[in-house]
Amino acid sequence: MNHWQQIVDAHIHWLVPSVWRIVGNDHDAEDVVQEVFVEAYSLAQRTDVENWPGLLRRMSQRRAIDHLRRKARSKETASSDQLNQVPSNTDTTDKACDTSAQENLLRGALTKLPDRQADVFTFAYFEGLSRGELATTLEISENAVSMALHKATKRLRAALQKPHTTKED
Repeated sequence: MNHWQQIVDAHIHWLVPSVWRIVGNDHDAEDVVQEVFVEAYSLAQRTDVENWPGLLRRMSQRRAIDHLRRKARSKETASSDQLNQVPSNTDTTDKACDTSAQENLLRGALTKLPDRQADVFTFAYFEGLSRGELATTLEISENAVSMALHKATKRLRAALQKPHTTKED
């Protein structure tokens, strides 16, 4: 087994689910992960990589958000069945469907955030990273993390409330 195959084998088990939580379906998650590994391989040919998990985590989050943005821009969205797909080990109850619809609204709103805010929010929300872990992963200060998270949350809250607002509100 070569060095590259060892890197892929060591990280693919967490990378696919991580991307899935952002893009919301298996096919897109696999496409994004493949794109990440191709890009990482190319980068590794030019420079030494000291922190594979950190690099792959950052690349996967960014590529997943880029993927959502491309889908939003191209208007080539999948059918609602594909967008509302839930993992096969989860019951499709009303609560799960409501949660899935909310997650899809969130994914759409994420595409409108600036890169740093989108990165910070996805790491915090989808990966559960603390502010300290975010600062280390993104190589920014904890204060910058807090500011970006605050701004992202504020923008997302506003974006998610718009569809539910009526003239009587």
